[in-house]
Amino acid sequence: MAVNTGVERAPYSMASTLMTMGAHVPAGLASSSALQRLRAAVAPLPAAISDWIYLECRLGETDGAVDAVIEIEEPGRAILAGECRGAVLPPAFLAHPAWRGVGDLCRAWGDRTSTLHDCIDHIWLELDVPVRRTMESMPVPGVFVCFGELPTATFSADSWHRQSLLALEVLRGSPPTGPFTACLDRCLQALPPGAYVPYIGCMLGRPRSPVRLCIVGISEDGLTAYLDAVGWPGDTAQIRDLTSGISATRTSHAVPGCGMVHLDVGHTVGPCLGLEYRFDRATQYRGEAPEQDFLAGLQRRRLCHPAKRQALGEWFGYSYESFSHHLWRSLVVRRLNHVKVTSSNGQVEAKAYVLFCSQPHQEGRRPLRRPAARVHMRGAVP
Repeated sequence: MAVNTGVERAPYSMASTLMTMGAHVPAGLASSSALQRLRAAVAPLPAAISDWIYLECRLGETDGAVDAVIEIEEPGRAILAGECRGAVLPPAFLAHPAWRGVGDLCRAWGDRTSTLHDCIDHIWLELDVPVRRTMESMPVPGVFVCFGELPTATFSADSWHRQSLLALEVLRGSPPTGPFTACLDRCLQALPPGAYVPYIGCMLGRPRSPVRLCIVGISEDGLTAYLDAVGWPGDTAQIRDLTSGISATRTSHAVPGCGMVHLDVGHTVGPCLGLEYRFDRATQYRGEAPEQDFLAGLQRRRLCHPAKRQALGEWFGYSYESFSHHLWRSLVVRRLNHVKVTSSNGQVEAKAYVLFCSQPHQEGRRPLRRPAARVHMRGAVP
């Protein structure tokens, strides 16, 4: 069944990339109808916008939605900013306030006279794809702004606060309100020593959406103390039990606790809390299924359907593919990057983020390598 978004398909569309990679998606991980809805959502986007894409899969549902999270560097920034003649967004996107905000942010990021030029490392676009309701004429993105995936001496709670407010003002077209800025400042000032904020996120398609802080460096023991300090309204005892139970299944992992905490910030701290658990990459590159004890633990908690658990073990690997927007065949790496366990008002669910990334491949040419800071969080293409 074809899905009509009401927006023209881009030449060399990202939908063709997902068509190619869809052949590698296990049926138990994402249904054909979910992948079809996802292809329709990204069809207006030029394929050249990114070579790093996550598929977000709900683990507790056998036929849940599959969303996309798309990394934007160059040339993706130039495309979204309207600076690339060879690849442009459709007119309907350019007229939409959310996509105009994305374009404004990308132009400020590329402007060497702008403060944002020096502090933004890259951004991610998150495209939610509904299951049981009619899609809008276009997907409305969430935007995650990266200030650097490793801590630097130049960033502090004050600088994170200042740069976050500036990025949000450009993205939304108006300055943040006083109550929000005060709540954001409280959350940043309360960070324990060694903790930092590589990302802030804003879901432009969700009404009255809070801003999401993505925090690295909070220990499992220090998490509940931090949540109490910032006024998180949830049950910290439940979170303590949840995190200790999950960590007990990750004894073989170098970081048994959660690698990143997601906290929603509005006029007050929101009830939704995300705990991100990363998977070892080296074992996947060797062809070994990632961390079955951890996935089995999620299954015992009824957070992961057995079919999804099995499918996750079938995703990882690499292949050589032909993409319409690449002149040469591409080396594509597939891996299970992380699982996010979310608690909101006492309800807990888990989502898997499976990644594929590509680079043009030529015989005899050494693979491209990511800078060391990028390898820390996502790993280089082998």
